[in-house]
Amino acid sequence: MKRQTDPVRFRKKLSEIKVQLMKYSHNKNLIPYTISVARGYMNYFAVNDNKHRIGLFLHTVKRILFRALNKRSHEGEEAVCVNSARTVLEGARGEIPSSTD
Repeated sequence: MKRQTDPVRFRKKLSEIKVQLMKYSHNKNLIPYTISVARGYMNYFAVNDNKHRIGLFLHTVKRILFRALNKRSHEGEEAVCVNSARTVLEGARGEIPSSTD
């Protein structure tokens, strides 16, 4: 039996993250918050057959995070934040368990 994240839960979580990131885009703790949400999601939904959905979730969260960071007015700080966020979220992607048949 293949297990995948329910599409309704998936969209709901992404919309919640988008609202939070856009609302608090000028907060210093934006990246640690995003990392904790991504890790929590992966801890709960990362099962063998759900690798594609986890990758899609991380990709979408990165896009939302970059969009929120681009709303900031300080370009120098933004570049540092975007690069550190990319590094951390790419590192989180390596924690996805591979499917074993």
